Amino acid sequence: PMRKFSSAGEGLMRKASFSDISSAKSQYKALWTVRSKDYATLDDFFRCLNDGKSADAGALMTDLATWDTLYFQRIQGRAAILEWRERERQSGRRNKFEGEWSLKSEGSTTYTREMKVAFPSGATHRVVQTVTLDNGRISHVEVKPKFPALGTALKFAMARTADDDEEALEQVSDDVEWTAWDGFRVSGKEGLRKLFRDQKVRESKRAGESEFKAVTVNEQGAVFERLLYIERIDGIRVRSTQRLYIQNQLHAMDAVDIAGGLQRKCYGIVPMIVAVRVLATEEMIDGEWTGSCDNREE
Repeated sequence: PMRKFSSAGEGLMRKASFSDISSAKSQYKALWTVRSKDYATLDDFFRCLNDGKSADAGALMTDLATWDTLYFQRIQGRAAILEWRERERQSGRRNKFEGEWSLKSEGSTTYTREMKVAFPSGATHRVVQTVTLDNGRISHVEVKPKFPALGTALKFAMARTADDDEEALEQVSDDVEWTAWDGFRVSGKEGLRKLFRDQKVRESKRAGESEFKAVTVNEQGAVFERLLYIERIDGIRVRSTQRLYIQNQLHAMDAVDIAGGLQRKCYGIVPMIVAVRVLATEEMIDGEWTGSCDNREE
């Protein structure tokens, strides 16, 4: 009797096991079908954008789609995204490298890939693109730097262009060292804050002639360079190569609330500008650019 009972039990177990396997296969097949459709949608969408086929790309988007750009802008709505992206394409935006898509997390419809993109500014950056789908259509695109140091350089450049001294100072370390084009040097945030104020008094124009481009960049930090044009109120005009040195530093973050109404201090690793130096300078003399000094590092 025990043997008969055991055989019957084994049969039920085998039947249940076969049923579970069949169910798992069906679920896997259904999931793979969805994933395959998602990958096809992603490839088709960006191929259409790159080829200037805005109408075809739009058919693969939700009406309320959003796009967060590398330059900290949010573009909302299908029509606005398509118009902006076509302007970018016509201005020279090209993907130099496109990595394979990967699922961000199990059970989600968000995918990521690494890219190298040539932007209309003339700079080429390594970025991570993250895309979310809603019922098989593109609902959100986000582009972020692969290495956080690039974000620091871009925020600093944008703040300087906007004359936002405090935002620019947020990107520099407390003991930053700054060497101006004329050899003048300051150290620390307060010294730099005063230098920014003085520059507004004696300069009529200061503008980056190129975007910061990476000399070297990795997870620990980076070095970026750009061309900078300066015109003083006394008529002196100079053109210099400005270099940023960025390093990861321990930085105080927002405190978190804990039990008893108390707060706990938090710290994180943040890329900060530790030095800014002028490598070489040309001065406009008698209508011609002439090398006036060279502060290039040995």
